[in-house]
Amino acid sequence: MLLRREGVLAHVLGIAVFLFFSSQGVSAEKRTLRVFTNNSGIMIPVFKEFEKAHRGVEVAYETRAKGNELRNIMRLELANKRYFDVAVLNLNMDMADLVHEFKGKGFLPFRPRNIAAHALNEPEHYWTVIFTRRYALAYNTNAIQGRAPTFKDLMDGKYEFMLDPQNYAWLEGLIQCLGQDAAKDFLRKLFAGKLLLRKGNSVIAMLVIAGEAPVGMTIDHIVETFRKRGAPIAWNPDADPVIANVSVAMLGQGQNRDISKLFIEWLLSAEGQNIIEEQGVAGVRRTAQGPTCLVAPQAVSPEKWKAVYDEYRKILNIIP
Repeated sequence: MLLRREGVLAHVLGIAVFLFFSSQGVSAEKRTLRVFTNNSGIMIPVFKEFEKAHRGVEVAYETRAKGNELRNIMRLELANKRYFDVAVLNLNMDMADLVHEFKGKGFLPFRPRNIAAHALNEPEHYWTVIFTRRYALAYNTNAIQGRAPTFKDLMDGKYEFMLDPQNYAWLEGLIQCLGQDAAKDFLRKLFAGKLLLRKGNSVIAMLVIAGEAPVGMTIDHIVETFRKRGAPIAWNPDADPVIANVSVAMLGQGQNRDISKLFIEWLLSAEGQNIIEEQGVAGVRRTAQGPTCLVAPQAVSPEKWKAVYDEYRKILNIIP
């Protein structure tokens, strides 16, 4: 049974269960697995399948907080030595900074047996790539038939399109993949098109489906989720550039480290990867070949991260 914490996080999850892992060689007396994630849409089905495969395990997950709020909650818990078991996170610059801060002081190194060769795996083994989320140029298939739209189409004013003004991680990717000057030039040309600002990747996908604009920048698994339900939406995997940020698993300093390690191993197994890919993202074994550009996680100062925010907003004319 999946457990979710709403509101203020509990100090300790003390639900004791008898766990039977004779086939995995894990002892019987364990606690509930406590997980932080900012990937609830992808990970909740994965948690359910893990529970089915390992009877007696309950996954207690916190997904309510997003972005900086989640990072701040985790920092508060780690600083006060309230340790969780596993973190499955999109490792953008702000989260990479958190991991760097608490290496060996809340996050523990772990090299899984099932690890796939990947250029972005952390050399000290504090995190392991499990899948990537691609920024998807989505479009309404009723409004646009035939050739999928490209960024050049948007720069040329061929279509109205929606973009989240708080999508800073996409800018981070553009800067890494194109270089700072080229990224700024790309954005200025793009923003000169028929741009509509809307907040939220899921909201943008729904508005594309509803026909508010024929094109919008969102996330691959959101598009795939709606498409599988029959909605008139698709995305262009060949739009240049395709930016993807990595999602990683990290071992926490909680009390269930053997179960935590088992969970991370399972995420990287063929079974776990198949379930992850069913959610519409690229598993680590496909990611190893790579989309157009993978964003390398970087631990940076708050000042540098703020500069990224401000640059993006300045180009959008949100601030002077």
